[in-house]
Amino acid sequence: MTYLLSILISFSVFGDIKDNIKINCEINNETRKDCKYTIDKIKIEVVGVGENLGSILFHSTKSKKYWVKYNIGPKCIMISHKDKFGLAFISPRNGKIYKNVSSCELN
Repeated sequence: MTYLLSILISFSVFGDIKDNIKINCEINNETRKDCKYTIDKIKIEVVGVGENLGSILFHSTKSKKYWVKYNIGPKCIMISHKDKFGLAFISPRNGKIYKNVSSCELN
Protein backbone atom coordinates (compact mmCIF):
# COMPACT_ATOMS: atom_id res chain seq x y z
CA MET A 1 0.00 0.00 0.00
CA THR A 2 2.85 2.41 0.82
CA TYR A 3 4.48 1.69 -2.57
CA LEU A 4 1.21 2.44 -4.39
CA LEU A 5 0.80 5.65 -2.41
CA SER A 6 4.33 6.78 -3.29
CA ILE A 7 3.65 6.08 -6.99
CA LEU A 8 0.44 8.14 -6.85
CA ILE A 9 2.23 11.00 -5.08
CA SER A 10 5.08 10.81 -7.60
CA PHE A 11 2.67 11.14 -10.53
CA SER A 12 0.93 13.99 -8.69
CA VAL A 13 4.23 15.86 -8.37
CA PHE A 14 5.05 15.17 -12.04
CA GLY A 15 1.63 16.57 -12.98
CA ASP A 16 2.23 19.66 -10.84
CA ILE A 17 5.60 20.28 -12.50
CA LYS A 18 4.30 19.48 -16.01
CA ASP A 19 1.31 21.82 -15.52
CA ASN A 20 3.38 24.71 -14.12
CA ILE A 21 6.52 24.62 -16.24
CA LYS A 22 6.73 27.02 -19.18
CA ILE A 23 8.67 25.73 -22.17
CA ASN A 24 9.86 27.85 -25.07
CA CYS A 25 11.83 26.08 -27.82
CA GLU A 26 13.23 27.86 -30.87
CA ILE A 27 15.35 26.95 -33.87
CA ASN A 28 18.36 29.29 -33.96
CA ASN A 29 20.81 29.76 -36.80
CA GLU A 30 18.40 27.65 -38.88
CA THR A 31 19.83 24.44 -37.40
CA ARG A 32 20.17 24.56 -33.61
CA LYS A 33 17.24 23.94 -31.27
CA ASP A 34 17.34 25.82 -27.96
CA CYS A 35 14.76 25.35 -25.16
CA LYS A 36 14.07 27.53 -22.12
CA TYR A 37 12.23 26.17 -19.07
CA THR A 38 10.75 28.30 -16.30
CA ILE A 39 8.98 27.08 -13.18
CA ASP A 40 8.49 29.35 -10.18
CA LYS A 41 11.84 31.22 -9.98
CA ILE A 42 13.86 28.46 -11.66
CA LYS A 43 15.19 29.26 -15.13
CA ILE A 44 16.96 26.59 -17.16
CA GLU A 45 18.15 26.72 -20.76
CA VAL A 46 19.26 23.84 -22.97
CA VAL A 47 21.32 25.21 -25.85
CA GLY A 48 21.76 22.82 -28.76
CA VAL A 49 19.15 20.19 -27.86
CA GLY A 50 20.42 16.79 -28.97
CA GLU A 51 23.86 18.04 -29.98
CA ASN A 52 27.13 16.57 -28.70
CA LEU A 53 28.38 20.02 -27.74
CA GLY A 54 25.08 21.26 -26.29
CA SER A 55 24.99 23.15 -22.99
CA ILE A 56 22.72 23.31 -19.96
CA LEU A 57 22.52 26.72 -18.32
CA PHE A 58 21.02 27.37 -14.88
CA HIS A 59 20.11 31.07 -14.90
CA SER A 60 18.27 31.02 -11.59
CA THR A 61 17.60 28.23 -9.12
CA LYS A 62 16.31 30.25 -6.16
CA SER A 63 12.89 28.78 -5.55
CA LYS A 64 11.04 28.12 -2.33
CA LYS A 65 8.83 25.50 -3.99
CA TYR A 66 11.11 23.47 -6.32
CA TRP A 67 14.71 22.31 -6.56
CA VAL A 68 16.71 21.37 -9.63
CA LYS A 69 19.95 19.48 -10.37
CA TYR A 70 21.70 17.73 -13.20
CA ASN A 71 22.30 13.98 -12.99
CA ILE A 72 25.48 13.03 -14.87
CA GLY A 73 24.63 9.30 -14.96
CA PRO A 74 21.48 9.37 -17.10
CA LYS A 75 22.30 12.90 -18.29
CA CYS A 76 18.93 14.38 -17.33
CA ILE A 77 17.89 17.52 -15.48
CA MET A 78 15.84 16.63 -12.39
CA ILE A 79 13.14 18.88 -10.93
CA SER A 80 11.29 18.16 -7.71
CA HIS A 81 8.80 19.82 -5.42
CA LYS A 82 10.53 20.63 -2.12
CA ASP A 83 7.61 19.51 0.06
CA LYS A 84 6.42 16.45 -1.88
CA PHE A 85 7.97 13.17 -3.01
CA GLY A 86 8.50 12.76 -6.76
CA LEU A 87 10.51 14.04 -9.70
CA ALA A 88 10.22 15.16 -13.29
CA PHE A 89 13.11 14.82 -15.74
CA ILE A 90 14.09 17.03 -18.69
CA SER A 91 16.09 15.38 -21.46
CA PRO A 92 18.72 17.67 -23.02
CA ARG A 93 18.78 15.23 -25.94
CA ASN A 94 15.22 16.02 -27.12
CA GLY A 95 13.92 18.76 -24.78
CA LYS A 96 10.97 16.69 -23.50
CA ILE A 97 9.81 16.14 -19.91
CA TYR A 98 9.53 12.61 -18.50
CA LYS A 99 7.97 11.00 -15.41
CA ASN A 100 10.91 8.71 -14.65
CA VAL A 101 14.64 8.68 -15.15
CA SER A 102 14.70 5.53 -17.28
CA SER A 103 12.40 7.08 -19.90
CA CYS A 104 14.49 10.25 -19.90
CA GLU A 105 17.74 8.29 -20.21
CA LEU A 106 16.47 6.26 -23.18
CA ASN A 107 15.25 9.25 -25.20
